[in-house]
Amino acid sequence: MILNPVIISVTSMLILCLLKLNIILAILIAALIAGITSGMGLKETMDILIGGMGGNSETALSYILLGTLAVAINSTGVATLLAKKISKVVSGKKWILALFIAAIACCSQNVIPVHIAFIPILIPPLLKLMNKLKMDRRSMACALTFGLKAPYIVLPVGFGLIFHNIIRDQIRLNKLDIELGQIWRATWILGVAMVIGLFIAVFVSYAKPREYKDLNIKGVEKEENFEKMRGKHWLTIAAAILAFAIQIYTGSLPLGAIVAIAFMTATRVVKWNEIDELVSKGLGIMGMIAFIMLVAAGYANVIRETGAIGTLVNGVVNIVGGSKIMGSFIMLMVGLFITMGIGTSFGTIPILAVIYVPLCVELGISIPGTIVLIACAGALGDAGSPASDSTLGPTAGLNAD
Repeated sequence: MILNPVIISVTSMLILCLLKLNIILAILIAALIAGITSGMGLKETMDILIGGMGGNSETALSYILLGTLAVAINSTGVATLLAKKISKVVSGKKWILALFIAAIACCSQNVIPVHIAFIPILIPPLLKLMNKLKMDRRSMACALTFGLKAPYIVLPVGFGLIFHNIIRDQIRLNKLDIELGQIWRATWILGVAMVIGLFIAVFVSYAKPREYKDLNIKGVEKEENFEKMRGKHWLTIAAAILAFAIQIYTGSLPLGAIVAIAFMTATRVVKWNEIDELVSKGLGIMGMIAFIMLVAAGYANVIRETGAIGTLVNGVVNIVGGSKIMGSFIMLMVGLFITMGIGTSFGTIPILAVIYVPLCVELGISIPGTIVLIACAGALGDAGSPASDSTLGPTAGLNAD
């Protein structure tokens, strides 16, 4: 099983990332390794990779437009003003800032389901405050990713309802009958574990002071000296609300961003001759992330086409025997590798369900236990994948300078 193309490919990608090779090159090399080790030719592998890149085309376009909208909003100074308000609430305590941002991130999954859209708008203006507090940015990365993951795993609202429906439907397809309400009653324990992990990150692992240089931040260079909201700030907030409302109503994040930018231009919050500069800066912030998501979709396509996932399943069955503990551990490890390669917990659930449901039935694992294993494996891989928006979003915000 160690020589399985999926294991070899994902391990290679992780090693290359740890060696600080550019993530796009790391994914491309890992895709070629997956293809070669599964018996595909180089050309066939590249054709499959390129053919699969369209799978994340809407996400990539969303990120580029979100970057442009973030720069437009930040250029008005409203985000800087909001950062000043937040700094007063924080009262010099970095742990309050981390938990406050974690709470906002939680709202982005369930209350106002915009996922990572708030990060390039809110986080860059807060970087100087984090530097002043000598806050380890890894602490904030954990807070952001907690907020992006925990709510939809535990609560059947917003993105959580979509996630829970996918789990229910895929388990049913594999001939195990469950109801939607059974999912949150099982996954709450994962939420508790994630809260404990967040507290460990904020108060223990990354609690020590860390120095960062104050550098210029793209889109936040123009900092004005004002304390009160002005007309352009209210119009900017209206544009942001408009973007969120359209996204929720139509389900299209790119459309919401376009309408918001058009609204800001029509109301002269953004001048016509500034649009080109805004787009260029937006590409600078989110363009790299957008292209990574395109390549990641192609990589996921290669992983699926290798046919190695089925072999991986058979290998797990042979190793496990009849041990529930050993079976659970190996299932989580296999799920971790698959999800880290594909980069999305939502898209990996159908693959995991095919592996987990029959194996859990064979081992006598309960229905709640099966649900927890599937949800946990998806979340583990998604939160740790170099090709996931749950890691790329916080990186874009925290690396803005």
